[in-house]
Amino acid sequence: YGLAGFAQGNGTMVANTVNNPLSISGLTQNTTYEFYVQSDCGGGDLSYWAGPFSFTTLCGVASVPYLEDFESATIPAIPNCTSIENTGIGTDWRTSASYAFSSNVLNYSYHASSNPGNANSWFYTQGVELEAGVNYSISYDYGNNTTYYIESMKVAFGSLAIESSMTTNLADYPSIQTNSVLSATIDFVVPTDGVYYFGFNAYSIEDQNQLYVDNI
Repeated sequence: YGLAGFAQGNGTMVANTVNNPLSISGLTQNTTYEFYVQSDCGGGDLSYWAGPFSFTTLCGVASVPYLEDFESATIPAIPNCTSIENTGIGTDWRTSASYAFSSNVLNYSYHASSNPGNANSWFYTQGVELEAGVNYSISYDYGNNTTYYIESMKVAFGSLAIESSMTTNLADYPSIQTNSVLSATIDFVVPTDGVYYFGFNAYSIEDQNQLYVDNI
């Protein structure tokens, strides 16, 4: 087995095993691997190699410093190991390119008047391992693309990447109305050791325009 695309014969060999399934340790999180299998029937009788077959390891827990700048995302998909949740009116967060930010950004695009009311669309970071009693800071850039339309966003954190867990509010921006990049840095502590997720909640009303977040 080896990283996706490796030449058969150049990977890591697991010989003479009868384990099925076979557990492999020491792999990198959120990474695609390929593997080949050969049967040893005894007496020097070997099958042809079968494969390649592929699998992708799960996302693990991030440590600080943690950075999500959205440059690894393939627009409009969100980055690996992050997630979204839409629990009400509105559209899903996505990635896009923004002339104001000059890079890939997280983007909430307006919802139409045919679906009136405040959006309730969440973006969640990867889980980050944090310790109680330690002073942490989270920083990010945000803004919209016009001085006419108004966007609204909250930032919170919790122990799960779901809205009901976002119980600690960090910031609330009810009236984002600037065609420029704004920056924020917020200090916080967590109540207990554990894994925490940071949520960005777009709650703009209908018929606005574009909301952006970058460099979390």
